[in-house]
Amino acid sequence: MRKGVRSWIRRICKLAAVVAVAFWIGRQFILDLQDPRMELLTVRPLWLGLSALLYLIGLGFSAIYWYRLLWVFSQRPQLSIALRAHYISQFGKYIPGKLWVPIMRSALVAGPQVCLAVAFIATFYEVLTTMAAGVLLAAVVLAVDAFDVFGEMPTLLLIGSGPLAIFALLLFPIVLNRVVRRIGRRYEPVASLHLPTLRLSTLLEGLAITSFVWVSFGLSLWAMIQSVLKEAPPLDISSWAHYSAVMAIATVAGFLVVAVPAGLGVREWVVDRLLGPDLASIGVTAPVPGTTLIVLLLRITWTAGEVVVGAAFYWFPGLGRRF
Repeated sequence: MRKGVRSWIRRICKLAAVVAVAFWIGRQFILDLQDPRMELLTVRPLWLGLSALLYLIGLGFSAIYWYRLLWVFSQRPQLSIALRAHYISQFGKYIPGKLWVPIMRSALVAGPQVCLAVAFIATFYEVLTTMAAGVLLAAVVLAVDAFDVFGEMPTLLLIGSGPLAIFALLLFPIVLNRVVRRIGRRYEPVASLHLPTLRLSTLLEGLAITSFVWVSFGLSLWAMIQSVLKEAPPLDISSWAHYSAVMAIATVAGFLVVAVPAGLGVREWVVDRLLGPDLASIGVTAPVPGTTLIVLLLRITWTAGEVVVGAAFYWFPGLGRRF
């Protein structure tokens, strides 16, 4: 009885936290959208499409590393099946909790050549590697800029990197190999596979590949800025690095807020707080309320891209629909 009561209390507290966050962030966005200057902004559809395309390309780099991990673990999925599982599983992040993506992805790729439990391990490792690559990229950009460009970013990075560092410990091969062995002792299909141990080179390879996720997301943000702002700055290495760091910190922040599905609202709030000072630092005058429209359109455009690609993979001839 007491366990049941504690369980309900935890659920109520989580729900209250989500409602509070959603209310606070939503209220801020509503106030921004009521700004009279919002009427002066126009949206160019072609740039919206480019933003969505760049986002989907970014997801492809994490899919490539996940596929690579499956082969390291002696699994042999078809590339088309792995890509299909990766993109369709993105819908799992819109369900409360952070386990639906690996659950869906593992179930979609499992088959005669792929063990379900091994696919789950590979997914878990890929997600953490991608997040770690984002934090490292942002740290490098911050170090180069000597903490004086992004305004609130250093504080957000320090707050977010602490909890992430705990999860990132699982990235080190010596830790993950122990986890795999323990899972193997509990699940006979995993133990019978005699999975090879991961090496440091696998981690370094993953950080290199998944860093392009954030580079692509930075380009996607730049394209969205071009869509909304008439005074949008041209793309150069410095601004590209800035946008990539903004997206990395915002996405990691949303990932760390476990109770909020897909970091909904959290990611947008962080981008909104960071993008204004960043645009002002490179000469864009009066970026507000344009930043509010940018971050809201970014969420809508990325989600629309996921729906289109997910539907295309679902109905793609020859891949089958295993659910």
